[in-house]
Amino acid sequence: MQEMQRARADLGDVQLSHEQASVLTVLEHRAAVTLGRSQAAHRVVVWLAERVGIRGEVLLMRAWAEQSAGHDRAATGLVEPVLDGTITPVLPHTIVEALLLKASASVREGDVQTARRAMRAALSCGASLGIVRPFAVTAGQARELLVEHLGRMERSDPFAIRAMAVVHRPGNRPARLDDLELELLVRLPSALSINQIASELRIPPIEASTRIHAIYRKLGVSSRRTAVSVAHEEGLLH
Repeated sequence: MQEMQRARADLGDVQLSHEQASVLTVLEHRAAVTLGRSQAAHRVVVWLAERVGIRGEVLLMRAWAEQSAGHDRAATGLVEPVLDGTITPVLPHTIVEALLLKASASVREGDVQTARRAMRAALSCGASLGIVRPFAVTAGQARELLVEHLGRMERSDPFAIRAMAVVHRPGNRPARLDDLELELLVRLPSALSINQIASELRIPPIEASTRIHAIYRKLGVSSRRTAVSVAHEEGLLH
């Protein structure tokens, strides 16, 4: 964050395009919010607003700050003009960022249906743009919605699987599975039922079920299909 602050200060009166200014400012703001530097976050928002006016990125950054402070309703209200087209963003993927913010905020507000609609819209918009980065830094609530979405799909959703693969998990470390869990994991891509898997491994079905749910927890997923996808991404399955 300090390097970005110095670089921005060194620019002086040098004019950047709106796209350049927006990309750099959003990155610096995200770093400031993550570090809990509210004043630094506010300054960079003001800097961008002076150069591009009240555009979607300015409202999005204000919304991130409100969400970080636990004000989910205020955060959602700030991005609504971006989502309804009243305020246009400079960057196309700002719409995806705004939808993901709305999804996570709506979950915490208890409005699960709105959250699910926002997640579906974010995936649709992200797929049309071919952009997965917003999903990589999304909040935990939105991540769970993504996992749920994958679990509900009757057919595979290639973009949702791509998005899930880049989602940050706390610590960002590969899951550690014991020998039995690895034996169970390699059988999850098959059509075998839990009872059949248990029979192959000569363990009680209840133990197989319990250990499979432990695998889900370690991988940060909630379904067999998503567990297989994440396991492939982490190199646990080949």
